[in-house]
Amino acid sequence: MSSAGLFVVMSHNLNNFCNEYEEVLTQCVLYYPNEYAFKVAEVPMVAIRMRWAFHDGSFHHIGRAIKATCKRVGIKHTRKAMLEYFRS
Repeated sequence: MSSAGLFVVMSHNLNNFCNEYEEVLTQCVLYYPNEYAFKVAEVPMVAIRMRWAFHDGSFHHIGRAIKATCKRVGIKHTRKAMLEYFRS
Protein backbone atom coordinates (compact mmCIF):
# COMPACT_ATOMS: atom_id res chain seq x y z
CA MET A 1 0.00 0.00 0.00
CA SER A 2 1.35 3.37 -0.97
CA SER A 3 1.26 6.25 1.48
CA ALA A 4 0.79 8.72 -1.40
CA GLY A 5 -2.21 10.88 -0.78
CA LEU A 6 -2.47 9.98 2.92
CA PHE A 7 -2.38 12.79 5.43
CA VAL A 8 -2.04 12.30 9.16
CA VAL A 9 -2.06 15.12 11.66
CA MET A 10 0.79 14.65 14.11
CA SER A 11 1.42 16.56 17.28
CA HIS A 12 4.26 19.05 17.33
CA ASN A 13 6.15 16.82 19.77
CA LEU A 14 5.74 13.73 17.61
CA ASN A 15 6.89 15.60 14.53
CA ASN A 16 9.86 17.01 16.45
CA PHE A 17 10.78 13.54 17.75
CA CYS A 18 10.61 12.06 14.25
CA ASN A 19 12.84 14.78 12.80
CA GLU A 20 15.38 14.32 15.59
CA TYR A 21 15.16 10.53 15.22
CA GLU A 22 16.12 10.67 11.55
CA GLU A 23 19.22 12.76 12.34
CA VAL A 24 20.22 10.50 15.23
CA LEU A 25 19.56 7.33 13.23
CA THR A 26 21.83 8.58 10.45
CA GLN A 27 24.65 9.08 12.93
CA CYS A 28 24.05 5.71 14.59
CA VAL A 29 24.10 3.85 11.28
CA LEU A 30 27.34 5.61 10.35
CA TYR A 31 29.08 4.95 13.67
CA TYR A 32 27.54 1.58 14.60
CA PRO A 33 26.80 -0.15 11.27
CA ASN A 34 26.88 -3.62 12.84
CA GLU A 35 23.80 -2.74 14.91
CA TYR A 36 21.63 -1.96 11.89
CA ALA A 37 20.39 -4.18 9.06
CA PHE A 38 20.36 -1.31 6.56
CA LYS A 39 22.76 1.22 5.10
CA VAL A 40 22.77 4.96 5.69
CA ALA A 41 21.17 5.55 2.27
CA GLU A 42 18.09 3.73 3.54
CA VAL A 43 17.64 5.89 6.65
CA PRO A 44 15.03 8.23 5.11
CA MET A 45 12.75 5.29 4.25
CA VAL A 46 13.27 3.69 7.66
CA ALA A 47 12.50 7.04 9.29
CA ILE A 48 9.22 7.28 7.37
CA ARG A 49 8.23 3.79 8.51
CA MET A 50 9.17 4.64 12.08
CA ARG A 51 7.12 7.84 11.90
CA TRP A 52 4.05 5.66 11.30
CA ALA A 53 5.09 3.28 14.08
CA PHE A 54 5.54 6.16 16.53
CA HIS A 55 2.19 7.57 15.47
CA ASP A 56 0.22 4.35 15.96
CA GLY A 57 2.21 3.11 18.98
CA SER A 58 3.56 -0.03 17.28
CA PHE A 59 7.21 0.91 17.80
CA HIS A 60 9.76 -1.02 19.84
CA HIS A 61 11.49 1.43 22.16
CA ILE A 62 14.78 -0.43 22.58
CA GLY A 63 17.71 0.71 20.51
CA ARG A 64 20.58 3.13 20.43
CA ALA A 65 18.92 5.65 18.09
CA ILE A 66 15.65 5.79 20.02
CA LYS A 67 17.47 6.11 23.34
CA ALA A 68 19.62 8.95 21.98
CA THR A 69 16.59 10.69 20.50
CA CYS A 70 14.78 10.55 23.84
CA LYS A 71 17.80 12.15 25.46
CA ARG A 72 17.87 14.88 22.80
CA VAL A 73 14.24 15.83 23.33
CA GLY A 74 14.51 15.57 27.11
CA ILE A 75 12.27 12.63 27.93
CA LYS A 76 12.83 9.32 29.70
CA HIS A 77 13.66 6.35 27.54
CA THR A 78 10.50 4.45 28.37
CA ARG A 79 7.55 3.50 26.21
CA LYS A 80 5.19 5.32 28.58
CA ALA A 81 7.20 8.56 28.52
CA MET A 82 7.46 8.43 24.74
CA LEU A 83 3.72 7.91 24.24
CA GLU A 84 2.92 10.75 26.64
CA TYR A 85 5.34 13.02 24.78
CA PHE A 86 3.90 12.10 21.38
CA ARG A 87 0.35 12.79 22.50
CA SER A 88 1.03 16.09 24.22
